[in-house]
Amino acid sequence: MHVLLITTDLMISSTLEGAARQAAAELSVAGPANAAARAADAAPSLAIIDLAGASDVPALVAELRAAAPDAKLLAFGPHVHKAKLEQAQQAGCDFVMSRGQLHHSAAAILAELASAEG
Repeated sequence: MHVLLITTDLMISSTLEGAARQAAAELSVAGPANAAARAADAAPSLAIIDLAGASDVPALVAELRAAAPDAKLLAFGPHVHKAKLEQAQQAGCDFVMSRGQLHHSAAAILAELASAEG
């Protein structure tokens, strides 16, 4: 399973690298500007969008859907950024959660998706 993390935050990258390792998944990281190109090349099973670094959430989601139509999209952001979380939901992300929820459940989420693929 390949996971594409779209972020500019090194801390979340580190957290998700550990979770990916536990799930026997490969993790690659891209910034929002080159996320669609990276998704087209990598064909990820899951793309995780850090909403804190995404300026135009609907456009990013549309680009990712076009580049990797089979990928599940998971968006996360600070719980206080309700508008961005709602934008991600309305744009068609499969999963939307707070940053804290992702931190606490990343390993379980990746393990579940990996087992669903296997």
